[in-house]
Amino acid sequence: MSISSSPSSLLHNNCLKQDVIRSTVTYHRSIWGDQFLSYEERKEHASEEQQAKELKEKVRKKLVVKESMEPATQHMKLLELIDAVQRLGVAYHFEDEIEKCLTCIYVTYGGKWINEGSLQSTSLWFRLLRQQGFNVSSEIFNKFKNGNGYFWESMRDDVHGMLSLYEATHMRVEGEDILDEALEFTKSHLENMIKNHIYSNDTSLKTQIRQALQLPLRKRLPRLEALRYIPIYQQQVSHNDDLLTLAKLDFNLLQDLHRKELSEITKWWKKFDVSNKLPYVRDRIVEGYFWILAVYFEPQHSESRIFLMKACNLVIILDDTYDNYGTYEELEIFTKAVQKWSISCLDMLPEYMKPIYQELLDVHKEAEDLLEKKGNTYRSYYTKEMIKEYTRNLLIEAKWANERYIPTIEEHMSVTLVTCAYAMIIAKCYVHGDDSVTEDTFKWVSTYPPIVKASCLILRLMDDIATHKEEQERNHVASSVECYMKQYGVSEEHTRDLFSKLVEDSWKVINQESLRPTDVPRPLLMPPINLARVFSNKSDKKAPSVQKYTRGRPTLKAQKQKEQEQDVVKDKLASQESTFEPSRHSSFTAVTEKSQKPVFRRSRSTSVSKAMPPSDSLSQNEFRFPRNMKPEGLNNVYRFGHHILPLFQPYVINIQDVQPDGNCGFRSVAVGLGFDESHWAFIRQQLLHELDFNADLYRYVFNSYDPGSYDVLRNTINWQQIAPAPAEHWMLMPHTGSQGKKVPHFMVHEAQRFGCQLLHLGSAHAYTASFESQRFVSPREDMQVRLQLWLGFVRPAAATISSLSSFQLVRRLFSPWFHIIGDS
Repeated sequence: MSISSSPSSLLHNNCLKQDVIRSTVTYHRSIWGDQFLSYEERKEHASEEQQAKELKEKVRKKLVVKESMEPATQHMKLLELIDAVQRLGVAYHFEDEIEKCLTCIYVTYGGKWINEGSLQSTSLWFRLLRQQGFNVSSEIFNKFKNGNGYFWESMRDDVHGMLSLYEATHMRVEGEDILDEALEFTKSHLENMIKNHIYSNDTSLKTQIRQALQLPLRKRLPRLEALRYIPIYQQQVSHNDDLLTLAKLDFNLLQDLHRKELSEITKWWKKFDVSNKLPYVRDRIVEGYFWILAVYFEPQHSESRIFLMKACNLVIILDDTYDNYGTYEELEIFTKAVQKWSISCLDMLPEYMKPIYQELLDVHKEAEDLLEKKGNTYRSYYTKEMIKEYTRNLLIEAKWANERYIPTIEEHMSVTLVTCAYAMIIAKCYVHGDDSVTEDTFKWVSTYPPIVKASCLILRLMDDIATHKEEQERNHVASSVECYMKQYGVSEEHTRDLFSKLVEDSWKVINQESLRPTDVPRPLLMPPINLARVFSNKSDKKAPSVQKYTRGRPTLKAQKQKEQEQDVVKDKLASQESTFEPSRHSSFTAVTEKSQKPVFRRSRSTSVSKAMPPSDSLSQNEFRFPRNMKPEGLNNVYRFGHHILPLFQPYVINIQDVQPDGNCGFRSVAVGLGFDESHWAFIRQQLLHELDFNADLYRYVFNSYDPGSYDVLRNTINWQQIAPAPAEHWMLMPHTGSQGKKVPHFMVHEAQRFGCQLLHLGSAHAYTASFESQRFVSPREDMQVRLQLWLGFVRPAAATISSLSSFQLVRRLFSPWFHIIGDS
């Protein structure tokens, strides 16, 4: 996004300058457009609500301690049920029942679990009680050590126990050395299992191990965990049908509410007209809602989410104004106006700052009017005071940047723990809270208690680790990484390692502060915990491009040059054709006949060693793949690398081949969505359900183009046997754009419902290799955004690109596809 406002229209008369130097950042436009602007309730909503209500009562009856049953057996089953209820995202319906059950178990056994000989059972007991705030002792795990103080080597054979212990270790607090040792022990052995394909026959277990190593349960966001766990729980033989169906219905019903709220927020943002009034500001209304949804997703917090979204988008505007666009003189004026908090200050502001100030007052006045009706106006006072503190510290950062001053790490943290805005957002979470929120709650958060400070520190350190290099390319305040390196004369690598340890130590503080007794009611601890989780779930991000020394907009010459470069890139993408041999799957060889239609036949040689030369022989002249690719990806470079355009090659971080059993296309989709490739049957099932659920629509679409194609398509997808699929059930991706025609295809449409962006790349050859977790930076400067991508090459010549970054998570949470899982 380019700045288009002239300096004369932006500056206050008293500080008018002809040559205002601004280091502006070009942000890409919103990728969502107006797709969330309107909302229509689904016709099934009312019936699903009634069904969910009935199922809740059935599940509730199971969450009780029955005196007639044998205690140990009953309590173990209760723990397993509570674990499933929490991971499926429906625990908010049963908070009282869960509290009573876990309290009963804690009172019964104290700090000594009855089934001490079971690693899995003991670890689950420990984790669930710690999550609930019961301070059970970690010394119970000494039972699993030998006389020399080492964990039993025989534990390696108990994979479920190892995974359960690994998850339990993330509830550790400072000084629990045994859990630190257990984490190192379990992580090492679980990684070895994945690397050496141990227990590879149990694909569900392998998926859970891989997901746990990427992100433990303690750090996962509840909505995303429900999304991950529903298909896993469904595969378990012992799953509870009522609970599973409730989880699916509840996900859909909550999604309806969230889409309705997002529609309301989008209308507010559009009315504010930020893109025209403040073109330098990031348009991230959907991504912002994802953050708020991570903090509070439950329906009772709807009013809080609406207020939080408006307030937090104003925080983004303030951050971009102080950090990106405003001059120091302008920012001083604005900060003084915020301290006075009066409409009378409007005239003293530069023109472009007036709508910011006006909206800041209006949003909080709207909240104050609602609070006045409930007798809670004190809440507005504390939030306004934290906004004033926030702008004062933003001004300090602006001064540091203006003077090129690098503060000490202590100075830096005293300011940036405020400007990260987490404490202010936590306070805003309580504005429309229930009666558990008191004036003491706001006094508590405003003093930055340990759990709030730890959450702020996690954001500050992780953000600086990820972005400090890019931010130093422009006139940005020094990051904590840079401050620490300068102050102590250490390397960047050393600083990163230290900060990573500080992040883990901060999680220990969060765990400690969550144990009973707590300073505030336990539900009020969830905002700082979930905000810490948000950044743990974020992907690496690419810093936006910088335009230095401009008067707020690029020159006409620069704009014209930019447009020409974009046209060149478009022409190159449209005209570039592969000159290499046809791409092929490891077990298929493509033979091109006169008709140019690929014919597949089995290839006897699938040896990786023959195809892959030594890694040190990788030539940048031959390929442009990065050398830090995953080993699996390097092994596949020389098998499939020729069929990835050179434009994309530098951003590929892994190339994954899938099993060639006729289900490979659906395996590729599963991998791209973050599942294990064994979920191919689940993908087929969801596609088939979508076809049947909207049969009239799809018959009209496909039969209008090609009579009878609907039945052919349905037959193609309909294969659930545990056996190689015959050719009539392969995923077929037809050519597009040939002879000026656009071929409608169900997979292209459905991929959007899965949260994928589909593009067709490559030549007219046939290939069925799968590529996972790619990284791509758009060649268009107005669309500069780093995405996590996967490429699934399927027959013939279709490359599927799917975002797996925060953009992907947002799309997956709000995509209508999730209505498909409403039917078990």
